[in-house]
Amino acid sequence: MRVSKRIRRVRMYDLLAQDRMQTTTTEHIEIMELARDGQLDEGYRALHANRL
Repeated sequence: MRVSKRIRRVRMYDLLAQDRMQTTTTEHIEIMELARDGQLDEGYRALHANRL
């Protein structure tokens, strides 16, 4: 079983906190905007930092 699937419930619980939801949304928007703007190296770094 993949780790991501195993910890899904913990992640969902974490998102119940308002500040965590806002932070997660902001991080994901940043990653997508970097990719959209062709800043792939920066997007990759932001994605990697987001996953840790």
